[in-house]
Amino acid sequence: MDNGKKEYTFFWFLESYSYCWHKNGEELTSPPFTAEGLEGTAWELGLYPRGVIDENKHHVTLLLSRSASDDGPERYSISCELAVLAADGSPLRSVEYEVEFVKGSNYVCGLFLEMDEIFLRRKADYLPHDILSICCKICKSEGKVVRNVGQSSARTRIRVEKISFLHEVQNFSTLKTKQKRTAETRPHSKVEHFISSSLHLTDSSCCEEKIAIEIVPSDADQILRKCDLYLLDASGNVKECGKADNRYDIELKSITTLPLSLTREAVLNRKSEYLPDDKFSLLCKCTFSRGIEFQTTEETVHEIPLAVLRKTIEVSAAEKISTYPSASGDIKVLYINNSFTDVHLKTKTKS
Repeated sequence: MDNGKKEYTFFWFLESYSYCWHKNGEELTSPPFTAEGLEGTAWELGLYPRGVIDENKHHVTLLLSRSASDDGPERYSISCELAVLAADGSPLRSVEYEVEFVKGSNYVCGLFLEMDEIFLRRKADYLPHDILSICCKICKSEGKVVRNVGQSSARTRIRVEKISFLHEVQNFSTLKTKQKRTAETRPHSKVEHFISSSLHLTDSSCCEEKIAIEIVPSDADQILRKCDLYLLDASGNVKECGKADNRYDIELKSITTLPLSLTREAVLNRKSEYLPDDKFSLLCKCTFSRGIEFQTTEETVHEIPLAVLRKTIEVSAAEKISTYPSASGDIKVLYINNSFTDVHLKTKTKS
């Protein structure tokens, strides 16, 4: 008699994913997950936004590993599938493994995705509302047909902070090369951190003197990821004069020092327009990564027969799912769109 295959699924939703600050070799780790039918084993996902080693720095790397301190047997064999999901729950890319995990070993299953595919070619598919949706299925084979389903979901949100300020330089026409005019911008809250901005002229030995601004937060965890610069003229109009965005960089270059598209000569030539009362006004619109805002396991469904679970989905399918769904809303979408089926086509990758 076929007692059925027990399937356990873990969903991991990463909000504001493009603001990951991790460099090559740096990991973002999911909350650990387990289930009653997995004999005390515990698991976690590790995401390397810019690869594990230098050779795969162009790839986002997703790894499944077993906890070294779980209560399961020394050796444990599973079938598993790692997938990145579209907004409708369908897999954009997936890979399947059948492998034996040894407690305490570093053996992992991995899924590798090109950064350009996620951020450039298919950004709308991979990052709807800047959310990366990951699915990990673990099966303990006891037959061919899925009889029981267990599930949990977790959400990790990267904190994004937007700060705009006006950097003003009095007596701009007297500013000398490499001389800095520095100001501090403090938040309206009671927190002690601040942003230091310094405007200066670059060395003119080989070309025209260019204007540059250096933006340095006092908090080391506050990483500048995007900045738009605008000149505020005498009429109150703004002219775009510089921008930087390192969210999609493979090497994650620092953008604390930003050159303006305007030179000192160009500003002085239009002094009446750009320098009212000899004052240079630069509007800076900055966006920072501020670490993990929160990480939590949101929903757990204990081992339930698949037929019963589908009955509950039919009841809830008529409910309205918001544009920005909760984890439970995400999971409804996944079920409604048949992400769980009795028959799976097994291939090395799915696209």
